[in-house]
Order: sequence, then structure tokens, then C-alpha cells
Amino acid sequence: MQLRPDGGVYVIAEAGVNHNGSLDMAFRLADAARDAGADAVKYQAFTADLLVSKRAPKAAYQSAALGEEISQRDMLKALEFSPADFLRIRDYCDGIGVHFLCSAFDARSLDFLVNELGQTRIKFGSGDLTDAPL
Repeated sequence: MQLRPDGGVYVIAEAGVNHNGSLDMAFRLADAARDAGADAVKYQAFTADLLVSKRAPKAAYQSAALGEEISQRDMLKALEFSPADFLRIRDYCDGIGVHFLCSAFDARSLDFLVNELGQTRIKFGSGDLTDAPL
């Protein structure tokens, strides 16, 4: 299946979790993707409690940026969007003419993206290639 009718390169802007947990910032990232000429903008869906234990240490760059006061789980929890949030982001993207994409990092998020949002394309990170349930 061809992504672009003209056969051109399909450009995906990576928003990831750069929204910092803010819906307004997620919308602004979609605007920036559209303004830059991207075809799609990709976010990340995960459930922090399914992704990391309460005692998991942060990576060195995370500790350097955020200090030691907040745990990795709590850091990720602050970046987690609810299903309702993702519906709003998808609808916003549709409204401005940029495709919404989202990576799934756990089975619950994958089920939501496919069965509730109707996403037909999923990008998985290389770290999840050996995650058989996912």
C-alpha cells in the first residue's frame, strides 16, 4: 500500500513525549509538524505502571535533567496521556490535516490504538522487537 498518492516520501515528525504531559503542547507539536510539511506526527502511548517498576532507576541523562527526587515511574506517569486525551489529539490532527500516529509500548496501549482509535499502522521501537506479547 502506498502512503502518498504521488509516490513521494512519507515524512513522520516525532513528537514522542516532548509534550511534557500537556495537551496544549501536543497540539502545538502537531501544528509544527504540519507547518514543517510532515505528513504525520507520531506520539507514544504507554501505561507507566505496566512499563516500569516503582523501583526502576532513571537513566543518567534523566537524573541529570530531573534530579533524584522523582522516580522513573513517576516521571513516566507525568508523560502518560489518557485514552480521552489521545482521542482529542487524533481529532486535532485530523482537523489540521496531519496524520496521527502513535507507538505502543504495552499490550493495553496497543489494543486501545488499534481497536478504539482505529490506527492501522503502528511503529514499534527496536527495544520491543523481542517483546513477544506486544
